[in-house]
Amino acid sequence: MLKPSGLFLVGHCGQDWLKDFWSVVDYDDAKSRSVGELIPTRLRSADGTSIQIMMPILRHAIRTDSDLTLELERVGFKVIKEYSRSNVTDLGNLCILVAQKPEAANCPEAH
Repeated sequence: MLKPSGLFLVGHCGQDWLKDFWSVVDYDDAKSRSVGELIPTRLRSADGTSIQIMMPILRHAIRTDSDLTLELERVGFKVIKEYSRSNVTDLGNLCILVAQKPEAANCPEAH
């Protein structure tokens, strides 16, 4: 769906899924749970207050920054910028990649 030369932003938890996420009430409990199990989770409203609800653990895969870069390059994208941060407020350990889709003539699906 992305136009040729369009930019694609990937934000991914690089390690320790859910660790240091503000929304996760108890990381030690959450890391022992399986996909689909419910954990207490904080949500923040527009006025800054928070509530706690039960939400399921989502399917996830741990990937290194280089794994993500290779995955994007395999399908024709060029990674043009990479940001990696540890203990980012609200988002834990984060890898952000900015990738560019190739021109139409160079797209794998165009062949």
